[in-house]
Order: sequence, then C-alpha cells, then structure tokens
Amino acid sequence: AKAWRRILGDTPTMLEVDFASPSAGPTTVSTIVINSSTTSAIRAYCDNGEISTVAFALGALRHTLRAYSHEAFAIGLYQEEGSMILVPFKGGKRGGEDTLQTIHDRWTKDILPCSATPYTDIRQLGYGCNVSLVVNSGTSSSNKTGSKETHIDLAVEWTEASSGNGSIEISFESGTGP
Repeated sequence: AKAWRRILGDTPTMLEVDFASPSAGPTTVSTIVINSSTTSAIRAYCDNGEISTVAFALGALRHTLRAYSHEAFAIGLYQEEGSMILVPFKGGKRGGEDTLQTIHDRWTKDILPCSATPYTDIRQLGYGCNVSLVVNSGTSSSNKTGSKETHIDLAVEWTEASSGNGSIEISFESGTGP
C-alpha cells in the first residue's frame, strides 16, 4: 500500500475533460490500423531505444489524452492475466515532460514490482481510473469494463491485426461507463 501511495500520490480517480457528457451515451467503437511497415518502424524504435511496446502505447495514449486535458490522470493497464495496474501521469506543464524512456523506466522500475497488488486493494486506497489500455493481449478490455469495481469511459486496445500481416489494430471504445 505504501508503494502505491508513493507511485500514485495525488492522482485523481478520473481523467476530467470539459466536453464530456455527464451521462454515458451509446457505446461507440472506432478502430484504426497501423500498417505493417509503420508497425515494424515502431518495433525497431522500441528495440533501439530499449523501451517496451507497453511503454510506447502508454506514451502514445498519454500524448493523445493531453490534447483534451492537462490535468493529472491514471491509465488502467490490463495485464495478460486480467489484472489492472494503474499508471499515473502528472498534470500541468510537468505532465508533458515525460519521454518514452521515462515512462518505460517508471513502468519497469516502479510500477511492475508492485503489479501483484489487486486493483480492488488500490481502489480501497482511494485511487482509480476511467481510461483503460490493453496491449497485445488475448483478453478484451470490453469484458472488464462492465465490472462493478471499474468505471471506464474510454477503453483502448492495441492488438495484432487479425490479418496476420504484422499490422496493429488500435480500438477505441467510448461510452463504456455505467
């Protein structure tokens, strides 16, 4: 518990944006495909920089979300076994300073060693999130968003494209909250 309090600090339980509707509307899903040559370039970049694709996906999502809000927030990252780990990001000017390397270092050195803590325990500490991410997982984030312990307004999933050509599909599911 002490380690999670240090990691999450004063991170709020929700990403707040000015334009969000107070009531959840119908669920919408949008998918983009990153072609195989771009996917290869991303993997080469990660390999050369010695960062994980998880850190790359977290960084890309963090950068995207900062276009909508400069407040602090956490992304709930789903693991292969279905557990959720919170990854916090700072707000304000300092929130935009994270590089992919600092995200990777925080992920591997601070967050992963605490990843066995159940999400319900973290929720009992007063933390949570409304944005989730699944990276190259055989489990779907939409299966988890209905859980009573989670209120997810935006679920993002990075998976290998079903075409088998090396592309990545990124799905965005919004309106998934209760």
